[in-house]
Amino acid sequence: MNTEKDKVTVKILRPLYQNLSQIIKGESLFLLPENRKMTIKSIKKCIKKFLDDDVTTASFEESMGICLEGKPRVRRGQILAADLSSKITDAIDANIFWMDPAGFQMGEPLLFRCVTQEVPCMIKKIHKRFDPASMEWMEEDASSIRGAEVAHALIHLEASVVVDSFNDVPEMGRFVLEKNGRPVAGGIIL
Repeated sequence: MNTEKDKVTVKILRPLYQNLSQIIKGESLFLLPENRKMTIKSIKKCIKKFLDDDVTTASFEESMGICLEGKPRVRRGQILAADLSSKITDAIDANIFWMDPAGFQMGEPLLFRCVTQEVPCMIKKIHKRFDPASMEWMEEDASSIRGAEVAHALIHLEASVVVDSFNDVPEMGRFVLEKNGRPVAGGIIL
């Protein structure tokens, strides 16, 4: 994994009490969203110079690189996880905060970004809109979202992604929506 396009997210984000806060040489992981079982061949840590030390373990927040056994085809946006507890889906139920003053109309194409994953998407249903200024729910089954409004929405993706509820794993449960290359909304997965 030497280039930006080859980055894969290693999901060692879960809390220590679930014993998933480190990876170990020889350990089997799952490459998601394909559910392919992979084995860690080696782990390189950046200790004195870039990726110079071969080690047997690596923990959350350490700078590292890993090699997998065999010749796996790893793409940007794939997730390595210790288990299959993450949700693999093409539909996201979320609360979003619309930041673009121009607002949103149903049918507009967007880009969904979560960790290193990016997939074209469309908001298929706006369950309800909330105006933070008045602290009131404004409309159910809405067809638009105005700037600075919060909405509970259903987002359909063109391909499956790997996500978690924001309450379970915040790093895998938050996302950004882009329109024409600009961030227009942020959200959390319910």
